[in-house]
Amino acid sequence: MQLRQTYTVQKYREDFDALITRLQLSEEDTLNCFLGGLKKHIQMMVRMFQPDSVGRAFTLAKIYETATTSQSSVATPFTSKIEIFFFLRCFFTVNRVMWTTQTIAN
Repeated sequence: MQLRQTYTVQKYREDFDALITRLQLSEEDTLNCFLGGLKKHIQMMVRMFQPDSVGRAFTLAKIYETATTSQSSVATPFTSKIEIFFFLRCFFTVNRVMWTTQTIAN
């Protein structure tokens, strides 16, 4: 697949979903295709968290993009990529705990 992210993560996901529905790929191959098309700096950050689905990879990529992109004159709350890494780590740790709690409760 030749699709590459050259715009926002949201737009890439929309284009990716439109293209991937025509293919018969396993979840693992679909995830690898999605990750492979992300911009390199986003891809590296997302891969560190070892996402197990395209949905989780997309969420990570979107959070990272939002945290590193200044949408206006308002500064981002993070001053370094290390802070972004720790933020994402905390976010997904909390998310995993909440998911596990819900699974056990059901």
